[in-house]
Amino acid sequence: MVVEDSDKVDITYSLYVKQLFFDYATRYHARHEMIAPVKDFQLTDADVEDFIAFLEERKFVYETETSKYMKETIKMAEHEDVDSTALVEIKALATKLNPDYKQAIWKHKESVIDAMGAEIVERYYFQEGRVAWLLRQDKEVRKALEVL
Repeated sequence: MVVEDSDKVDITYSLYVKQLFFDYATRYHARHEMIAPVKDFQLTDADVEDFIAFLEERKFVYETETSKYMKETIKMAEHEDVDSTALVEIKALATKLNPDYKQAIWKHKESVIDAMGAEIVERYYFQEGRVAWLLRQDKEVRKALEVL
């Protein structure tokens, strides 16, 4: 049996690289004296909303590689004096490709919760807790348990 996994890069990668899950987990730990055992711990939509509020406080800017290249394309098109109609169309496309990080978080809520939970659980249950959380979230592990 094969479990399909996406090779696409989503907002989770950007948040991870900027260490925002780490920073949020540190704040979460400071605000919550304890959490449920790893096997019972859950993050809710309210936690996702709190994470989004945290990103707003941090003035997070979500910029995909595509949107970066579109900005460069617009600069180059203006520099090269590209036809004004084409430039308007390029700018319209760039606007469509400029991601809304809140929508992206909700679209990829599962992977965001997986990464956020791993960091939070680690604050309370250290590396052992992190591994237990990640195993619990792992699609392949879940599928294997279903099959067994």
